Amino acid sequence: MPKLIHQEVNQLEACMFVGKAITTSPQNPNIAEFWEQCSLDDTFDQLQRTQGTILSPMAGFECEFKEKEFTYGVGYFMSLDTQVPKGYFSFEIPECLIQKTWIEGPIPDVYGAMYPLSLEAAQKSGYTPYFELGFSSEIYDETRFGKALKQSLKEVVLDYWMPVTQN
Repeated sequence: MPKLIHQEVNQLEACMFVGKAITTSPQNPNIAEFWEQCSLDDTFDQLQRTQGTILSPMAGFECEFKEKEFTYGVGYFMSLDTQVPKGYFSFEIPECLIQKTWIEGPIPDVYGAMYPLSLEAAQKSGYTPYFELGFSSEIYDETRFGKALKQSLKEVVLDYWMPVTQN
């Protein structure tokens, strides 16, 4: 059963998310296949060679929420001066408070638990999700997520970032 093991709120500098993106739906997410495609097609190497500063580990980025679909991106949080490669997606993010939570549990359960556990933690700490900014993101930290995955451990730690405002 997934559980929250860490929570912090920090100021996130104005930046942008840069990566490849698809439109998908909660009822029929094709996110795993999209990650595999991006791993095979040089997406991450291209971003690492791009002029600009990478500000996060690899990330899955949710934005542009509509009634039955949303945009899902695979890439990095990067500096505003980043030259977005042709054919890549970008989403500008103003300076904001960001809640960073760590959710520990088995895959795929951590994915279903990341939002409700993070929402509960925010509310208990006097914060409210800042939905108007229109994004959230899972962050694949090499130490907490990647190492556990490579060692075939039963549990991973998934980072989840959500913009918040203080009550």
